[in-house]
Amino acid sequence: MLFIGDRLGALKQIGFAVQHAGHSVLWTESGHAGLRFVECERPALIICEIDVPDISGIDVCNAIRTAGYLCDVPIVLVGRPGHEMYDLPQAFAAGADEFFVSLSDRQLILAKLDWLLRKRNAFANRSNCGKPIERPGAANLNG
Repeated sequence: MLFIGDRLGALKQIGFAVQHAGHSVLWTESGHAGLRFVECERPALIICEIDVPDISGIDVCNAIRTAGYLCDVPIVLVGRPGHEMYDLPQAFAAGADEFFVSLSDRQLILAKLDWLLRKRNAFANRSNCGKPIERPGAANLNG
């Protein structure tokens, strides 16, 4: 898993709990460094803070989804308390699979991360990632 963010508190605690559960965790404090990493590696899941110092977590998520080659990798964005009315719609519009405002309920966070990983693994062999989905009899909306 790739963790992108510079908060040393709650996000680090989640990362340590994920490591304790047997997952490999890589850290970067920079959104640009996270984007460079995913160009070369394929993390099982990405957790990114909205307010990364150099680039918005929304922009990180959007760049990963626009590239298309990681469309099956779950992305979790961590918002800023008090800004969820603004952050939440943008997070899902950018392609986030989950959004957390608070990381205080560690058990809930870990359960959701586990569910995202199980969901990804269940669909890994059936993915149409990066390919157009053909539907017999479907209208062509592109022209």
